[in-house]
Amino acid sequence: MGDESVVSGTPAQLRQRLLELRRVAKQHESMVPDAVIGDFDSIRPDVLDFYREHGTAITYDPSQSTTDFQKALKLIEDAQAASIRSPSSLQGAPPKRWTVVAFGAFGDRFDHELASINTLYRFCRPFDRLILMGERMTAELLLPGRHVIRPNSQLEGPTCGLLPIGGRCDAVWTSGLRWNLRGSPLQFGGVVSSSNDMVPHAVDGRLEVRVTTTHPLVWTTVLRPDGWPRSG
Repeated sequence: MGDESVVSGTPAQLRQRLLELRRVAKQHESMVPDAVIGDFDSIRPDVLDFYREHGTAITYDPSQSTTDFQKALKLIEDAQAASIRSPSSLQGAPPKRWTVVAFGAFGDRFDHELASINTLYRFCRPFDRLILMGERMTAELLLPGRHVIRPNSQLEGPTCGLLPIGGRCDAVWTSGLRWNLRGSPLQFGGVVSSSNDMVPHAVDGRLEVRVTTTHPLVWTTVLRPDGWPRSG
């Protein structure tokens, strides 16, 4: 409220602004996280107090050898392990590992983006899938072997990529792309499969991409700005 124009105007205008502030405050209360973990070097004290007052579990971890993102993933990994060990899971069907989606994984700093990609490699095995999601793209790590990818065509694509960020990939085979790979090597300093396109199936129009790789690859897709639901 530092701008004087915000608190000036007719009674009707001020009433409308007050209603808008209440609406935003209600939204904030509905988005309280279950847990917050980190070294808290960049969080405002009033924000941390707000979360604590609304029941969020607060864990202070001063370690500088891991990022706050990695600390959060370790917290989720521990919760997954506890869920698998629970009596209810042991009595029923075999428990499945979780799919984790990390929102806001890409920002305006290149080093942060690379740190997020590094986290894909560090946490590639504990979960069934680990997906990085930003405002305009997604990324996940494909380990050596065969993969069947069925993207949501309403939200992502057709632009996609296969990037050998961790090192040279000796051979990659794909189907379902505009420019398929037939055992080609991928490496930085050589060929990478960026700005490729997913091609809808000729019969039913669905997207299905098959990838066989000898080494880890980062699979990326572009999010469709017209595909997300809009409120109001």
